Amino acid sequence: MSVDQAQATLTRAASFWADRSDSWGAWDEPGGDVRARYTANCLRELDGFLRNLLDEIQPASNRRQRNTANKLGRMPLRGGHVAADAPRLRAIGRSAGCLFHCGGWVRRPDETAGRWMTAGWPEAHGRALRRYSLGDRLRPGPREVADMCGFFVRVGDAVAR
Repeated sequence: MSVDQAQATLTRAASFWADRSDSWGAWDEPGGDVRARYTANCLRELDGFLRNLLDEIQPASNRRQRNTANKLGRMPLRGGHVAADAPRLRAIGRSAGCLFHCGGWVRRPDETAGRWMTAGWPEAHGRALRRYSLGDRLRPGPREVADMCGFFVRVGDAVAR
């Protein structure tokens, strides 16, 4: 696969999911756990497509690394470095794990003895990533999904330049 193909796949997948995210039912309806797992799987797929893009760009010696955030954190680019996006990518990974394994119920904090988990999307009115207290439930809606899809496309575009 070429860099252009990997970037196009990431962009198509992000657009596909963002375009369909507003057709879901409410989280409290029957099937909320299915929605949580579906959301987690979509996030994992976007992460995988970004990882494939990074593999096409990076030297073969770094392809053994399976953690996309770590790959991104080590990625030197022309005109800068995208390491600043790695923490958000880690937060998206934690959010996907929470959605998949716990139905969205926050059970583990970011850090040992912590009180919250940082989600992969920003607050409704701001740029800081949203934090959830232990016991809260992640319920990403169309706005949050569109924001995460846009993030993946932006990072993909930055690394493919």
